[in-house]
Amino acid sequence: MRILIFIVAIGLLLYFINSWLKLLRYKSPASNADKKKESEKMVRCAQCGSYIPVSRAVAHKEKHFCSREHLVRYLSNEN
Repeated sequence: MRILIFIVAIGLLLYFINSWLKLLRYKSPASNADKKKESEKMVRCAQCGSYIPVSRAVAHKEKHFCSREHLVRYLSNEN
């Protein structure tokens, strides 16, 4: 009987340690809010309509393009 109680006690101890470790690894929702602040503005390509981050976009006269190729195509179609 003592062995059974000892085994149950060890099992409960391991369960609580595991739960405590999971809580330590859990990221709070506040960190998700920080990620939203780090997100970048998306702009639409004037040629194909796809959305890309503004840092990767090619800008020309307040229009954005996903590549230089699309900028050249847009300018050639405009004339």
